[in-house]
Amino acid sequence: MKWNGINKDSVNLYKGLGILLIVTHNFMHRFPSPKENEMYFNENTIYALFDIFLNEPSGILRAMFSYFGHFGVQFFVFFSAYGLALKYENKQCETLPFLKNRLIKIYPMFLISILFYISYIGILKPLLLGKGMDGVILFIASSYDAILLKLTLLYNLYPGQGFSLVGPWWFLSMIFQFYLIFPFVINMRNKYGNIILTLPLILSIIIMYLFSGEIFGISLFFTVIGHFPLLALGILMSSKQKVNIPKSFGYIALAIFSLGNFHFNFFLISHFMAFLILILFTYDKITTMKPTSTTYKVFAYFGKISMPLFLVNGFLRFPFENYAHGYNNELITWLLFLPFLLICMLSSELLLTINRVFTQKVFIIKEA
Repeated sequence: MKWNGINKDSVNLYKGLGILLIVTHNFMHRFPSPKENEMYFNENTIYALFDIFLNEPSGILRAMFSYFGHFGVQFFVFFSAYGLALKYENKQCETLPFLKNRLIKIYPMFLISILFYISYIGILKPLLLGKGMDGVILFIASSYDAILLKLTLLYNLYPGQGFSLVGPWWFLSMIFQFYLIFPFVINMRNKYGNIILTLPLILSIIIMYLFSGEIFGISLFFTVIGHFPLLALGILMSSKQKVNIPKSFGYIALAIFSLGNFHFNFFLISHFMAFLILILFTYDKITTMKPTSTTYKVFAYFGKISMPLFLVNGFLRFPFENYAHGYNNELITWLLFLPFLLICMLSSELLLTINRVFTQKVFIIKEA
């Protein structure tokens, strides 16, 4: 594969593809089987997938999204680093202005999505289930501390809090940690060259193996440490507009990723390998996609709403996911997924609109 860089339109297409994988995975993965090896490793998980293939062929599509769909996150990890590195290439990145800019982009929308969550899960859901105000009070009593912790954007550093309230929100805490170290990393890269990236990259891998992927009960995949190899690759590739990637890299990545489904030691770097496989497989297809094609328009649209869609899809699964689990029928599951996706899209558009008014009118911030 010849890497010629990624333009803004192609990045948006990748975001669209990534968020569709993530949203579908989030709807499908809480069935009893199969789960996924994402934050933690279980050697029996891959055998559960094989069992679906052999004994329940009608569920293969759902099982594939359940097991593999979370790797859509890897696109967002890579392109977060890639885009920022392009922006600050050969340019000093001042820490406080940079962090202020990043927080403005994610924090207001996150605050609004928390209000959406409280309104939908904390108020509407108890009322719909006939629990009345007692249900609302119980929700507040049991969730207020986790909600307050979410506001710090450091909640994934606390045991048991990575997936609390809304599972997909773990990503915001991880990417905020990346923002904290990015000015130092990019300034060092600009000063000493890409070779400087090898030190934190190797260090992150050593930490993963030294602590077996977990510190104080917290999976390092919740943190920037577990994703730093891919973040470093994003920074590296931003300065290499033309790179010839041999096919052998793809075969090696596929072999390591395959072993990572069976053996813990390979699992610790399988997320990175999964991205290499995805980018090698999709690069030519994405970068040459015609703007007039239906696929282009679908990916472009979902890329545009990827951020709000990421924030709301986790809690908008109710009640559709409950019905899907109750019927436990593949066709009904996919039929229920469609109205769920539609409501997610409408909610994302509403979230975008409220966020635009909130940032422009309240904080008088102009869109970039």
